[in-house]
Amino acid sequence: MKTIIEKLKAFMPIIKVIFFTSIVVLIIVELMHLKQTISVKELGQVLQGISWLNIFLIFLVGTLAVFPTTGYDFIVNRILKTNHSKSYILQTSWCINTFNNLTGFGGIIDIGLRLAFYGKKGEEERELQEVTRFLPYLISGLSFISLVSLGLVSIFPVTRSVRFYDIILLASTLYFPLIYWFSGRKNNHYFGNMPAKIRLQLGLVSLFEWTCAALAFIIIGYLMGIDLPFYKTLPLFSIACAAGIVSLIPGGLGSFELVLFTGFAAEGLPKETVVAWLLLYRLAYYILPFFAGIYFFVRHLGHQINQRYQGAPRELLSSSLHSVMIHAVRWLGISLVFSTLFFEKISHLSWLDGFGPLQKQLIWQFPGLLIGVCFILLARAIANGVKRAYSLMFLGLAATLVYINTGSISWQWSLAIVLLGLGTVLIRTHLYKAQFIYSWEGRTKDIILISSMLFILFTLASLIFPYRAYEMNQHLGFSRYFLTWKHILLATSLVTLAYACLVRYLYGGKTLLGETFEHDRYQRLLSEYGGSADSGLAFIKNKRLFWYQEEGLDKAAFQFSTINNKAVVMGEPAGNPETFKNATRAFIEAADRLNYDLVFYSIGKDMTLFLHEYGFEFMKVGENALVDLDSFHLKGNKYKPFRNALNRVQKEGFTFEISPQPHSKVLLDELETISNKWLEKRQEKRFSLGFFDRDYFQEAPLALVKNKEQEIVAFANIMPNHQNGIVSIDLMRYDAKKIPNGVMDYLFLSLFIHFKEEGLAYFDLGMAPLWGVGQVKESFLHERLAYLLYNFGTHFYSFEGLHQYKKKFNPIWEERYVSVAKSSWLLYAILGIFLLDTKLFNKKRRSS
Repeated sequence: MKTIIEKLKAFMPIIKVIFFTSIVVLIIVELMHLKQTISVKELGQVLQGISWLNIFLIFLVGTLAVFPTTGYDFIVNRILKTNHSKSYILQTSWCINTFNNLTGFGGIIDIGLRLAFYGKKGEEERELQEVTRFLPYLISGLSFISLVSLGLVSIFPVTRSVRFYDIILLASTLYFPLIYWFSGRKNNHYFGNMPAKIRLQLGLVSLFEWTCAALAFIIIGYLMGIDLPFYKTLPLFSIACAAGIVSLIPGGLGSFELVLFTGFAAEGLPKETVVAWLLLYRLAYYILPFFAGIYFFVRHLGHQINQRYQGAPRELLSSSLHSVMIHAVRWLGISLVFSTLFFEKISHLSWLDGFGPLQKQLIWQFPGLLIGVCFILLARAIANGVKRAYSLMFLGLAATLVYINTGSISWQWSLAIVLLGLGTVLIRTHLYKAQFIYSWEGRTKDIILISSMLFILFTLASLIFPYRAYEMNQHLGFSRYFLTWKHILLATSLVTLAYACLVRYLYGGKTLLGETFEHDRYQRLLSEYGGSADSGLAFIKNKRLFWYQEEGLDKAAFQFSTINNKAVVMGEPAGNPETFKNATRAFIEAADRLNYDLVFYSIGKDMTLFLHEYGFEFMKVGENALVDLDSFHLKGNKYKPFRNALNRVQKEGFTFEISPQPHSKVLLDELETISNKWLEKRQEKRFSLGFFDRDYFQEAPLALVKNKEQEIVAFANIMPNHQNGIVSIDLMRYDAKKIPNGVMDYLFLSLFIHFKEEGLAYFDLGMAPLWGVGQVKESFLHERLAYLLYNFGTHFYSFEGLHQYKKKFNPIWEERYVSVAKSSWLLYAILGIFLLDTKLFNKKRRSS
């Protein structure tokens, strides 16, 4: 045996996986077998003749009879010297023994589960020996009840209906003395050498177990009204148990019943009575405790497996159950809606007598339609993890339970609703979000689904109602049952109103993500750690900030704006780059708790790939142009056009200068006049770019171009990004009537020269939108559509012209992306960015 165990150690991980899988398969097989062997109709007929009190007592007796089996495992844990709590041993023992009672297989279930629950790594040989050699005592208690039975049949007159009646009882009686002697032998090193104290304890537990099982069987018979003497019932039960054990069939199914059928038939009991007796005994002693055992199996062994694989199995199971519940609730809603299609007999509803035939039907069917539509919204709320959906689910299920069982009981519907209630309890941890934000994606899906359902429902009802109603009330004409547009409009209006009220309730008190902009706090962060290419846009104060802290100190900040359920993040975070990954995780978690989907716009490749690990989808939105100032010069024929541009503008008396902040009111007034002329009533972008804002301009120097009269004719504001070695501008505007051709080139070249002298490494020209997107045929559909927009959207925006202008400065191109949470649609994310950039939307936000 030792050699075998040593060889098996190498295969233990595989054996454990096979064993656990086999247990699960066995559970499923047993449940399917039980479904086939137990008739709900038959059980209902049996229960009708028994009082509710007696039914309760039957199940209570059966459950209490299982408790003695837990004594084995308290003994086993003392032998194995474990430190498990009494609660743990009680629950796992219940699982082990109820599985073994129903599935049998000669103790294999006992051995495997006890080693799984109580075993220690590295002690497999000792534990297997200890667990294996106590197994024979599990049926030793049958010897005692067989001895009592043998005495009863010797004293009282009993019909010997089963062959070898006395021989079976005698053989069962001799089992305990033989196993007691055998297990105490000194020369049997594996199965023997068991202390007398342990043998006696195991024998007493088994005696208690089998006595309780026999008493449970007999008491259940008495509670059913079966008047059969004790001295006749106990011997038959003992013989049936012995037959079941010898057969090794799970739970003794078949052989146990055959003996009792034969014996009780000889005593004159009707077959139907015996079936009912056995059925209730199986339910009370085997099946209901078995379901409790499944719970303990999942809870404890599942916990071990979950820890071993670092929480992945639990997360997978929990997520799967959550997904199943979403679809199940949605299908319940759809089913309820279409159940109203059928014209029903409602004569028992006397409170509807004052209405006409069609009105009665519509009033009766409307709650099903209303509740069904509301369940579709609840499915959406459950998908979003909204906390308020938990109580609403139970309210909806209770209302449905009452509605469907009014008049007559519907067992199938009721069972489905009970299971949904149980599922709601199990997924409670997924419903943690404080608010519900009805996303554009969710609205689109639900509107399509509900509109389609109502269209089909009203169309079919208009066709079916008259015919079905005429069958039930042939004295009334078809026209009395035609649905009119008034009926449809009223029903649709009431459903819409209820739906809107439910949405409003689910919204709760809206909590905003992040914090309002704090100038000094943000300035300190940028001064200490630096910023990113778009950090300066936060100074416009039209965005919120999400702060990430470590040990109470600010380490990073994201700037974003919200629209619908989307928090659109502008660029990459500002702050300490070493904290960006942790900061992004914290941002994702905070947004998730408040039901916001994050959309990151204009970010680099590294951050895009990091977000992709969290399930974010992405699309390239263009390329950023960086001019390398270290290698920039105006020498050689290649750069002759640049030199000419500079010289030409300078000869006409134009000059370039940098105006440091703070800026005077007179200067800003002059710049605002130029800006307004440049705009010509066009809209300024309000999210992805800056706009003319006096406070924003005070954050950084201004680049000015003046004519020979010292009038400002063009300007650009330096972005207050605080990037290490990189500088950029935001607004670049001019008075078209006062400048010659080439002034913009002159402005850029002058900026390059100035900041190169300042020692900066790069000048950021900004992004060329949609450049390099969808240019290969293998690109995704949305990327190919972006490519078409790039080529044919010149009327709306000069994509190609902007790219060509930046290209002439020979920049380094860096790809920029938009990254979208997996629950958002990319189209709606881009729509959100567009709306945030429009002046009309931002006016609405400021007024609200």
